[in-house]
Amino acid sequence: MVAAAAGAIRGEPTTLSLALWHGVSPVLLLSAVTVAAGAALYIGGARERFERAAIALTPLARLSPTRAYQSALALLAAVASGQTRLLQSGWLRAYLLIILLTLRGRRA
Repeated sequence: MVAAAAGAIRGEPTTLSLALWHGVSPVLLLSAVTVAAGAALYIGGARERFERAAIALTPLARLSPTRAYQSALALLAAVASGQTRLLQSGWLRAYLLIILLTLRGRRA
């Protein structure tokens, strides 16, 4: 099925061989070296330096998308509250004035 799809894309018959284990390769060896180096640094005391660096970056943690969304939502709620306080005063005179000014603005 995969060979047929690849052949259709390439425009010529293609044979493919899929395998779960490709043997020991440079990629596998580099992955093992990376994991071993990370474990050695973690055990060897780099953890404290990493924690100090993380604490130094804490002010940057305030600049997250979640925090920006929450701030925008709080600003929207504050604007809505102020607009409601301004436009819905409970006086019929104010409501009529707002309606007439809106209609006048649409005609201009």
